[in-house]
Amino acid sequence: MKTPKHDETEMKKPLRVGVFTGPIKRSGVVPVSNLIAILSSTSDDIHLITGDAWTPSKNIREKVHLHTIQRKIRSGMISGVANHIRIEFQILRKILSLLRNVDLWICFMGDSLTLPILAARLAGKKVILVMASDYILPFEMQGDILRIPLKLLLRINFIASSRIVLYSERHIDEWHLGRYQNKVSIAHEHFLDVNTFKIRKKIEDRTDTIGYIGRFSVEKGILTFLDAIPQMFAKNDEISISISGDGDLLADIKQFIDKNDPGKRVRLSGWIPHEKLPECLNELKLLVLPSHTEGLPNILLEAMACGTPVLATPVGSVPDLVKDESTGFILENNSPEEIAEGVMRALAYPDIGGIITNARRLVEEEYTYRAAVEEYREILASV
Repeated sequence: MKTPKHDETEMKKPLRVGVFTGPIKRSGVVPVSNLIAILSSTSDDIHLITGDAWTPSKNIREKVHLHTIQRKIRSGMISGVANHIRIEFQILRKILSLLRNVDLWICFMGDSLTLPILAARLAGKKVILVMASDYILPFEMQGDILRIPLKLLLRINFIASSRIVLYSERHIDEWHLGRYQNKVSIAHEHFLDVNTFKIRKKIEDRTDTIGYIGRFSVEKGILTFLDAIPQMFAKNDEISISISGDGDLLADIKQFIDKNDPGKRVRLSGWIPHEKLPECLNELKLLVLPSHTEGLPNILLEAMACGTPVLATPVGSVPDLVKDESTGFILENNSPEEIAEGVMRALAYPDIGGIITNARRLVEEEYTYRAAVEEYREILASV
């Protein structure tokens, strides 16, 4: 689905753009940075309301007015809900204070921020809702009662938003957005420095290390990946496993490894700093993304650029990039049995060099800064 193109005369007056997010985690730093870099090409006056984990790079610092919000870490459902409401009011107040400084707001990685969206709309501002993930699914998978009010709030956000930006047309069906299809545009903020993310070690020089890099949360499929490890070891006694990341399931992962890895073939490390990712990816023979849901994971593009084949479930934008036995490998599902069989298939594939070449070429040609800027330029012109 393409956003209708407008004449360039409509874009002569630079928009004063505002972006708001919830307090972002480390995994959100790169997407927010990319979005600001993209917007800075069309606007010299950008206001960003976000958590204090984000710091603008030198080349765009002068174009960004940063307004930070604080999140207090609370345990328990009631405390968590109260803290979320407090955050929404923080963002709301900042939006109201910037009414004369912002023409249009982008809600990014903030699907649950109903009060700020409504405040901006009631103040006469357009709001673009950029959805990076399925916000509800983790609550549904855990049977959390909060899923019921959250679904209602999310529906309000869809109705109130001027436009909804998705990474892929597949998300319309996967995230049940058919009724809002007339508001949907397809775009992404993903682009890579392919001189940084590059092949440093040939695939034949790497050991048979199978990697998982990402958030330790139920929707990412980390638990089924763990259950597949004994089956992988039974099928290939030269395999080792590298698990990197952080999240709510860290204790469960440590416990699983303690019980199921007597040979010490599983290495668990923490969150990898972004500048260290190319080095880490160049040590892997295969990266596994066993997610139940996805937007467009940065690690997928980064692995493809580094010559690391990817085995992934066909969810979200993944099938747009990973074509089975062409640019990577697709799992039929993310059961432990399917993951183990998929790993064996990928390791034995005879033309792995062709897959690596195709995957890197795809990233180089299609996931560029210029392409991302053009997509957002069209969206900004359409609202």
